[in-house]
Amino acid sequence: MKSSEECFEAFRQIKNDLPKYPLESQTEADTRARLIDHLLSEVLDWPPENVRRGEHRRIAVLEAKKSGDTFQLPKDITSGKPFTLNGIISKVANLQQYINQVTNYCFNNS
Repeated sequence: MKSSEECFEAFRQIKNDLPKYPLESQTEADTRARLIDHLLSEVLDWPPENVRRGEHRRIAVLEAKKSGDTFQLPKDITSGKPFTLNGIISKVANLQQYINQVTNYCFNNS
């Protein structure tokens, strides 16, 4: 098990490596290989055998998108006030399609 200092240092290294990869040409697969897999194993210290690619029984769902496919959460989301998905969907452009995609992963592919 890694120490919190080791995990934080791994995070800093991943963050420092990001400029090597031009955002305009990143695909979902690139994001998975260059960022998500490293975050799971090196920063969160998840054993590789606990990460299932394409497996749809999950503890958490991480969805990678190609560069430029973004949405912006409202600034007040960190205010500590509770919010509902229905409420936030109405405020954030493109968020509904991402939630629908993850919902399909969670409920239709188990």
